Amino acid sequence: MRYGFLAIAVILILFRPIELAWGQSDKDLPSLNKEGEFNQIVELGPLSNKESILNDPLLPAIACHVREKYGVQSVILYGSRARGTATAKSDYDIIGLNKSGKNERHLEVFNGAPLDINIYDIDTYNLAESKVNPLFWDEAVVLFQQHHEGEQFIKGAKKAFYDQKIPSEKKTNTIRLLSINLNRSQENTIKENFYRHRFLAQALAQYFPIHDLVYMGPRKSFEWLKKHDPLTYAAFEKALTPNADKETLYALLERVIGPEIHRYHQDQRKLSKVNTKNKKYVLSQDPLLPEIVRYLKTNFGAHTIILFGSRSQGVASSKSDYDFIGLRGVGTPEEKVRDLFKGVYLDLHLYPEDIIHGMNMVGLLGMTGGATILCQKNELGNYLIKRIKNVYNKGFFVPERIKKEIVDEIKMNMSKIDDTVGGRYYQNYLLSSVLEHYFTLRNRYYIGARQSFMWIKENDLSTYQAFEKALKPGANMRSVKELVDRVIDTPQLPKS
Repeated sequence: MRYGFLAIAVILILFRPIELAWGQSDKDLPSLNKEGEFNQIVELGPLSNKESILNDPLLPAIACHVREKYGVQSVILYGSRARGTATAKSDYDIIGLNKSGKNERHLEVFNGAPLDINIYDIDTYNLAESKVNPLFWDEAVVLFQQHHEGEQFIKGAKKAFYDQKIPSEKKTNTIRLLSINLNRSQENTIKENFYRHRFLAQALAQYFPIHDLVYMGPRKSFEWLKKHDPLTYAAFEKALTPNADKETLYALLERVIGPEIHRYHQDQRKLSKVNTKNKKYVLSQDPLLPEIVRYLKTNFGAHTIILFGSRSQGVASSKSDYDFIGLRGVGTPEEKVRDLFKGVYLDLHLYPEDIIHGMNMVGLLGMTGGATILCQKNELGNYLIKRIKNVYNKGFFVPERIKKEIVDEIKMNMSKIDDTVGGRYYQNYLLSSVLEHYFTLRNRYYIGARQSFMWIKENDLSTYQAFEKALKPGANMRSVKELVDRVIDTPQLPKS
């Protein structure tokens, strides 16, 4: 009997005249109710793809299958099948709404077609955390609904997206991160070129939270910018050209920051103007260090203070932060403090001394590249540094499944590189992420660009040279491919 209804459904789809129009949810549009008869397709956006949807013989069967198997009150199609960009291998992205009290995902194959089904509870699902962005909702099609659950859900998800409120502190940290990476990219060295690619990769993702929106992935995000903020889209187009100059990059930063630009200028004005010449930083000649140590002891109760990062390694600039680990007698398990002291920023990680014997050392691996004990109690500083170095040298186990996923991701990003704004973005994203992937694929910890490049130069010179070539502005695809080939080729490397 069911197959008879499906046959009728297909015939109706193929031969019944259909009219689709914005907002006309009361039109007699095809979908399925429980008996297999057509009810409504509710179009909530400019559906340019109506022929491929209405002539897809699987859709009525999929709608019935999802409704009966999962007991849903509404079935929604979105993604490439709704958008009209699907290939023969594309899956069907389906949302089912019910009142089961559960939010779950199911991947299955139905009549040879891959289905990606997300089941959401209408009453408890947090629309503000929806992973499906509003541009998908613009193209969504309600295949079935008992009342108006599908329409209401889609409208609620779109509203939640545009009602995002990002905390002010998070915006400040985001702006600081972007400006740091841009400021680090001023010279034509391997590290500075790396930060240039990182800035361009991060700028797109960070634009959205700065503007109280949710990042939607590269393709959708660029579509959104082109439609809603064409000036920023144009700034990305210019900045993503191979040889964009510093002024172009700063122009992009100002567009990305937008109404929060005052935070950036305030941050820059607070930075010290002392020692602005590019002279080599010498730790033993730093007049501020004794004052900082007294300040940290008095205000935070630290009895053991360890300096690490660029100041400890002797590669700091006049604007570099001071990075510290502090141990004290009592306190919360971990406290992170960022403080402005006499025109320079102090980044302090505070720990009570009684937890260091059992604490996770992974978060402190940045100290392996050079740390200086400024003061200590009972040799605790020496003990902490020794434990951290042991963890780093030991490395960690990465399952082959995870390694395969990383390699697949690298290859996928490679395949998306072309001469469009999105394709150039993927090149920057690939080059900013492949350094960390290099270490993960070799069961080693990634501890930041500077120390990572130093390690590769010492232990894998050919790959270091491949990074140098691929990271240069305007590098050709041959250089990028040579780097990728070296990264995903994982012979056993010596441990430091």
